[in-house]
Amino acid sequence: MGLLAGLGFATVLAAAGNFLVVLKMAGALYLLWLAYCAGRSALTNGSLTQKQAGSLVASNKDLYLRGVAMHITNPKAVFSWLATISVGLPDNASNYDLFIGLSGCFVLGIFTFTSYALIFSVKKVGGFFRGSRRWFDGALAAIYSYAGIRLLFSKI
Repeated sequence: MGLLAGLGFATVLAAAGNFLVVLKMAGALYLLWLAYCAGRSALTNGSLTQKQAGSLVASNKDLYLRGVAMHITNPKAVFSWLATISVGLPDNASNYDLFIGLSGCFVLGIFTFTSYALIFSVKKVGGFFRGSRRWFDGALAAIYSYAGIRLLFSKI
């Protein structure tokens, strides 16, 4: 996704004003959907569903592959890459600049997700997160709602 951004997706967006409006509306509706899902989760009790409980006994390979699939298909990741590369590279960026930018993002991503894996593999951290899940979900619902509404009513 970063490669698409580096190869000029920002230019395509600038040239296609109507597409940008549609993209903005879709993004706002997606954020509101995330707010709804997080709010619904925050209102549920702390017990795990059968599907969630089953994921606790999955192999490390299965958990890793699920994480990769979730990140690759995550629209937020796609738009984060697009924004990062579009803003971070100058208009006249060379292939070398693109390579350095993407390499930096790749290394940062590996570091970040490895850190998440190590931190959340600690039982105390996982227990704290499970115990405060409803508060996190509620906060995310509020943040997504705010962002979605702001995006929906913003001027382009």
